[in-house]
Amino acid sequence: MIFILLIACAAAFLLDRYFNKSATPEEILRRAINNGEIVPFYQPVVNGREGTLRGVEVLARWKQPHGGFISPAAFIPLAEKSGLIVPLTQSLMNQVARQMNAEVYWQ
Repeated sequence: MIFILLIACAAAFLLDRYFNKSATPEEILRRAINNGEIVPFYQPVVNGREGTLRGVEVLARWKQPHGGFISPAAFIPLAEKSGLIVPLTQSLMNQVARQMNAEVYWQ
């Protein structure tokens, strides 16, 4: 009986630690990347002399689930420091490719 009580207490302790654990900034960013909260914004690149469009650059923006955005200045250094810049970039490129394919399909 005491053994079962000890097992139950240990399980309760572990479950409490698991569910009440505060996430680190890296874990929060990783979750945002996996949930597609880091979204591409397109910035036109224009030839200043001719005024012609030369291309676009993709900028990362962190869209909050409740609305609003987090500045890239707040999360890009964290992504670089933690090694999450590669999955972040891959996620952005996948989104861009899907959007480009959709655009080509509908034209």
